Amino acid sequence: MKCNLGLTSWLLAGSATFCLTLAGFAGSVGAQQIPSRYAGKQVRLPAHATSSRSAVASKPAARTEPTPAVRPAGGATARVASRSSVQPASASRTFRTQQEADAYIAAEERALRARSASMQESVETLPLVDDGMTHVEGEIFANSHHGPGGGCDGNCGGDCGTQGCGGCGSCGQCCLIPCPRLSFDNFEFFAGTQGFTGPLNAGEVGSFGFHEGLNWANSLPCLPNQPLAAQLGFRATQSNFAGSALSDQDRRQFFVTGGLFRREDWGLQGGAVLDFLHDEWYYDAIDLTQVRGELSWVFPCQDELGFWFTHGVNNTTGQTDTAATNQSLFVNPAQGWQPTDIYAAFYRRKLQDCGAEGRMFGGFTDNSDGIIGADINLPISDSFALRSGFTYLIPTEGHSTGGYAQESWNVGISLVWYPGCRTSRSQDYARPLFNVADNGSFLVDRD
Repeated sequence: MKCNLGLTSWLLAGSATFCLTLAGFAGSVGAQQIPSRYAGKQVRLPAHATSSRSAVASKPAARTEPTPAVRPAGGATARVASRSSVQPASASRTFRTQQEADAYIAAEERALRARSASMQESVETLPLVDDGMTHVEGEIFANSHHGPGGGCDGNCGGDCGTQGCGGCGSCGQCCLIPCPRLSFDNFEFFAGTQGFTGPLNAGEVGSFGFHEGLNWANSLPCLPNQPLAAQLGFRATQSNFAGSALSDQDRRQFFVTGGLFRREDWGLQGGAVLDFLHDEWYYDAIDLTQVRGELSWVFPCQDELGFWFTHGVNNTTGQTDTAATNQSLFVNPAQGWQPTDIYAAFYRRKLQDCGAEGRMFGGFTDNSDGIIGADINLPISDSFALRSGFTYLIPTEGHSTGGYAQESWNVGISLVWYPGCRTSRSQDYARPLFNVADNGSFLVDRD
């Protein structure tokens, strides 16, 4: 009798240990269902990802209770499988018959199975992030503001390490009037070359030249969890140094871009900026303004699908400088000009190297022209990156009806320099979402 009860107790104890070990393993797996880039770091996730999970994180651990031993008649003791190896069992129970002892053991076995099933249900609703993370529905999962390292790991394109910027240059305390420090930490400087054409070229030679500029971005101070960031940038271009069929003058432009945006690791991301263009060539200076925006859904690892648009704010008249214009070519001396409205869908993907990403897009304009393009950003070191892209507007007129004078295209490549704590591989939320406008994102058409 003692031998049989001892064997039964030993089997039950082994089963309990196996169940608890399996539940612990399932818990460690369940807690890592989200990509590891979110563990131990601030992470922005959509509200639906946390609404059913945050309550479990605050539940206290179940109290461990000793399991009584079974003592059949005659003084023999049979101990039921312990519920925990932390506290030894101390209570015992004496039964008059073997049937009572067997029934008690069976009841304890059923209770152990029920407890194991309950633990498994709890494992399936464990919180998404590791210890040290604060659950705020639809907001930031962190005990601090935006920081470095979010954005990729071994499963999502390499390890970014701790390179990032976050709040570099932001105001240390909330002020009545925001007082950010001017610091190179949040700047990027770029220079390169480009070629482009459009209706302003009147179907003649394109414009080739060089450009240089800067882009700054930082989180807005004094806002809870810093949900928004601002950016401001400038680009200057110089083209047609040897003149053209239209004029013996070179062409000079500058662009200004400024606005607000919000980045996400997973969820809805977007922003809007105001672009300004000043263009001087064979005409008096043309000053145009447009709104440019994008809205996208960022998936947990590498992919992003979205929509971007431009909408003209004003139009203008470019008075032709007849003294500088080749009179053998007909140019309307008082032609009106306006920004081209663009509506395009895009797909963006993070590449293997942190900070590297590519985008391709396609859509149409307000004149029913087609538009396609792509751009790519490739880090070559922590301080430098290569940025390149193209845009091509496909005119509805076609080649037989003077479409060459209506088409627009732009091809450019830039070397980008990061002089501060923000590097080419940084994945902080405050890095610029928009590139400074150029002749590929600010197209001009006849009014």
